Amino acid sequence: MLLAVVVGPQGEAGAMGRANEGMRRWALVGALALAGCAIAAPSGADTFQFTIRENGRTLGGQTFDDGDIVSFDDVTGSASILLSESLFGGGAVEVDAVHLLSDGRVALSIAQNNRTLGGLTFDDGDVVVYDPADGLASMLIQESVLSSGDVDIDAFHLLDNGNFLLSIKQNDRVIGGLTVSDGDVIEYDPTTNTATLRLAEAAWGQGVEVDGVSQLGNSLFITVANNGSRTLGGATISDGDILRYDEASGVGSVFFAGSVIGGGGVDLDGVSVPEPDTFALLSLGLAGLAVSGRPRRRPVSPPA
Repeated sequence: MLLAVVVGPQGEAGAMGRANEGMRRWALVGALALAGCAIAAPSGADTFQFTIRENGRTLGGQTFDDGDIVSFDDVTGSASILLSESLFGGGAVEVDAVHLLSDGRVALSIAQNNRTLGGLTFDDGDVVVYDPADGLASMLIQESVLSSGDVDIDAFHLLDNGNFLLSIKQNDRVIGGLTVSDGDVIEYDPTTNTATLRLAEAAWGQGVEVDGVSQLGNSLFITVANNGSRTLGGATISDGDILRYDEASGVGSVFFAGSVIGGGGVDLDGVSVPEPDTFALLSLGLAGLAVSGRPRRRPVSPPA
């Protein structure tokens, strides 16, 4: 069953239609009051979020692992942990997909099954939304809704029109009536349960696994998992880079070079490039939440 949530002020609410009982719409002022303190992330593509597949890598003075979500300011060269792996329960976690929503909440998917975050247990084919203001999580997508076969969501982005951009780790899975492979990026409409192909694997000219996807304006920001280089729109990247692809012109460019990350080879996984007016609302209590045990689970009722 698809459990809907209400998300931020940038048109993301259209994705849901119906809100879970117990979910509240957070205005910026209210979130600031509940969090006690907020950090405003620099706007636009200067600041973005990502995850990796390795442990013990460094960037901008910050060390991070595969279960951390990192926020990086490309202007100042500084990095910080947006969401720490220590918040998860049930074992080690690799965050596969991430999207920082415009109200400061974080949509994410992971590579493991039976992990907990914010009082919610979920699997690798689910997408959950975590609210750092209250430390609670809710279900956005359940794997069983997308496909009758095993599906591991590898990339996710919530569009302003309410649809989802998705990529998966498997081949030949049927999602919304469309047969999907690991190199495809699809747009999924949760209201009609239909999918369309936004970017086909064939556009790369060779096999590719899309690891992360984000959209800002006409541009898709993409990471890939393959060893060696891959080329799209005239731009060549490796698995540690982020490619910016302009869908209108078909031209690609290297948005971020992973060679600046220290500690060894790196494979970027999830990526999120927020809208220009996005604020990352970070509670000073996040560190305390990680060590004080799981918060009380918010009751969730199915949509009417």
